[in-house]
Amino acid sequence: MDRLRREISQVMEDSEFPTREQLRQMPYLDCVIKESLRLYPPVPLNNRTARRTTILPVGGGDEGLDPILVRKGELVVFSQYVNSRVKSIYGQDAHDFRPDRWESGELTNIGWAYFPFNGGPRRCLGEDFALMEISYTIVS
Repeated sequence: MDRLRREISQVMEDSEFPTREQLRQMPYLDCVIKESLRLYPPVPLNNRTARRTTILPVGGGDEGLDPILVRKGELVVFSQYVNSRVKSIYGQDAHDFRPDRWESGELTNIGWAYFPFNGGPRRCLGEDFALMEISYTIVS
């Protein structure tokens, strides 16, 4: 967290409260927030009801790697908490708090592997506000 403290001190200088522009100048703060939300998602478990019968590409079989049939009306439960700790996506240290993983570009195209505010048409409308509030609270 020393790195985050240095970044905040450098950007804030003599300012008492951060502006939106100052917060945008803190890329490591963004990494710390992403890593926190990855390990401790605000909605760790969610579900959807299938609107039509379909086959999901993974989720079946002993290892969960085979396709699986989902019939219309069935409940599909998914866990952001579990998904955020998958070593094939986040590396062997997937259970560790390592904000630097967001800087390297290795997670640029992970798509639905990271969705603390959900996504698509059901993406949380308060995402920007929540991220701003988190940033402001940490910096202040």
